[in-house]
Amino acid sequence: MSEKRSGKRREKKPKEIRNRRKLRQVLLAAAVCAAILILGLVLLFRVRRVEVVGNDHYTDAEITEMVTEGFFGKNAGILWLTYRGKKVGGNSFIDTLSVDLTAPWSIRIRVEEKKLAGYIRSGDLFWYFDADGVARVSSAESELMCLSRVRGRKSEAFFKVTQEGFLDIGDAVLRPSHFSDGGNYIPYVLGTRAVSPEIDRPLNEALTPSFRIVAAAKSYIDKCSFRPDSMEITPEGRIWLHIGDVVADLGSDGRVEIKLRELEGIYPKLSGRRGTLHLENYDGTRNRIIFSAEPETQEEPEIQEEPEIQEPEA
Repeated sequence: MSEKRSGKRREKKPKEIRNRRKLRQVLLAAAVCAAILILGLVLLFRVRRVEVVGNDHYTDAEITEMVTEGFFGKNAGILWLTYRGKKVGGNSFIDTLSVDLTAPWSIRIRVEEKKLAGYIRSGDLFWYFDADGVARVSSAESELMCLSRVRGRKSEAFFKVTQEGFLDIGDAVLRPSHFSDGGNYIPYVLGTRAVSPEIDRPLNEALTPSFRIVAAAKSYIDKCSFRPDSMEITPEGRIWLHIGDVVADLGSDGRVEIKLRELEGIYPKLSGRRGTLHLENYDGTRNRIIFSAEPETQEEPEIQEEPEIQEPEA
């Protein structure tokens, strides 16, 4: 019996060897196929074309570098899986980043920036706030500096911000009206005081109602073709719009859209004028708007079209 058993064992051994060889061959073939497949996917999904949309405060190159950095940053498929409305933390203008596949080798980066209502200057920094007056971003660059740099108007070595918030680039002074081709208008706001501002903290809680009016004005102006030079919150909480040498007084009652609709029609007629346009009590039912002109040596141009601007008698 023992001899028969040992014979059977000797007969099974070659079969086991053959089966193991076949298994190794199958595994090797599968590994080769997997390697070829992975290599093909890596080469097919290697990023060769990038489109960036929605960015106002960073260049396309900066956004592309931000998204495609790292070992897997050149694979479109991995980027598509990673950036699906991904939140961007820290002191950044960006809220979320998303990546769309337009082809296996081509991606579109969609930038969703934070909803900002305006910005102020405190010390050497510019503080950008939301509709409730909460600081969301601090930057060494003003809004006009960002726009000028991103749109390639001038090297930042030439940038100098004037007291009024304009951008002195050496051979010219840029105002918001130079960037009136649509998009996100973020006004420079004067008259505010923020003691030791911090990110995600209110700049000045006492001015929260005024910040909300600024935000409402910004939202309406976004849809218009004109851009005020700056806004100002007065000590009484009134909102002023600075347009050249004219101050448009919007008051503090919050009826911003009605007033700005009239201002949009009047705006072209304000060129060459100096004084105050009184919209603080305007409710849309009056046919005349009072303009208080400052004394000038040259005669003030008349405005004859409706709505009529009436200058008070001396």
